[in-house]
Amino acid sequence: MPRSEVVAALGPTAIVEDGKVVAAIVVAGYEAKVYCSFAGGRLSDISLWLPSLASARSSYADIKGLLSTKYGRPARERTTDTVIDDLESLYVLRQIGDSLNQSARLASGVHSTQDSTGAAIRSEGTSMRAAMERDRLLKSPFEARAAWATGETVVTLALTQERGAGADVLVRYRSSILWKEAAEQRRVEQARRAADF
Repeated sequence: MPRSEVVAALGPTAIVEDGKVVAAIVVAGYEAKVYCSFAGGRLSDISLWLPSLASARSSYADIKGLLSTKYGRPARERTTDTVIDDLESLYVLRQIGDSLNQSARLASGVHSTQDSTGAAIRSEGTSMRAAMERDRLLKSPFEARAAWATGETVVTLALTQERGAGADVLVRYRSSILWKEAAEQRRVEQARRAADF
């Protein structure tokens, strides 16, 4: 696709800036800025930047889900969020344990009100501590990456969240066919800018 078609497809917000086509768009309900790069006069790279999303983890799950629906399971995925998964598993295991204990008491005929009240208070305390820990972890720094490869395109999803800040998401589509040409063009452009500096 040449630059003129990309500008037409992106609509009235599209402008040409430093050889790239830049536009503000909405993708799957998210406000985004799109940057389109060209190699040999053809579209070679599309970057969607979604700045300052409120929830890093849910945004990552949403966007990864959308990309997975289209491209299948990611070929590669890496996240710093295993602690959250471990905490969720621990919470589920505690709930199962509590249910088994309650079933055993009912089956044995032991039904002390005092015992039930104490167990309920302990269970509530455990749930509150787990919820507080989860909230603390949800505000901690987070980074995740996933990649899909089709015959013509490599799609990457990268998300970062600093402590207490919103999440920044970058979805990049790169042409497998024009990759080398685009990389050489970027190298020449960087050298030109360095010389101008």
